[in-house]
Parts: sequence; C-alpha cells; structure tokens
Amino acid sequence: MVENIETGSIVLLHVMYESREESLKSVKKIISSLKEQGYQMTTVSELLKHEK
Repeated sequence: MVENIETGSIVLLHVMYESREESLKSVKKIISSLKEQGYQMTTVSELLKHEK
C-alpha cells in the first residue's frame, strides 16, 4: 500500500469497526514506513489549506 503514496495523498482507513482488526494492526507499520520515507502526517483540513 505505501508504494502508492505520494505527496498530497490522503490515506483513509476504516479501522474503527471490529471487523477491521487486521487493518488496525497495520496502522502503526504504515505510519512508521511513511515517516521513514520523510512523509509528515496532517489532517485533511491542514492539507487543504496548502492547496489554495
């Protein structure tokens, strides 16, 4: 999944449901991998401020 990420990408994970337990377990790995590649995490609201 992280190989498809590029600057400005929005990563949407529906991990709040019990049926998504495997996805929830992968969130830390995904975030760590992206941070190692130099990406920063932000909210959609913050991202959109920079688009204007």
